[in-house]
Amino acid sequence: MPSAYTIYLNRAFFRLETLKHAVQHTMQHTTGEQRLIVPLKQQLLHLDITLDQVWEEAREADANDRMNGSWRSKTLDEWLVIEFHLQRHNTFDIDTFIDEDAGNKEKLKMDPFDLGESYII
Repeated sequence: MPSAYTIYLNRAFFRLETLKHAVQHTMQHTTGEQRLIVPLKQQLLHLDITLDQVWEEAREADANDRMNGSWRSKTLDEWLVIEFHLQRHNTFDIDTFIDEDAGNKEKLKMDPFDLGESYII
């Protein structure tokens, strides 16, 4: 993996572990927290599938000698842009975001490495 993805993958791994612990904790308790189990499992499953897709893209790139410092993961780039703009990855929230403003569809096509930069003048 190119080093440009390091910080983002570390954050994704941290979130994955946090979600796993939250699901385990919630399943062990039978009180009011049970209503949270479905959304937690959905988030965990989505992130796990996303990372699996990223690894498959990386495996294919490596097998075809395309893995270098400029290689990009389409899946991870899309995930990062959605994470930046919405912090929610379900279809309803993405569709709502697109419908809210004519320019939002284009925002989801941005390069994630260009987001959140600040310039000091």
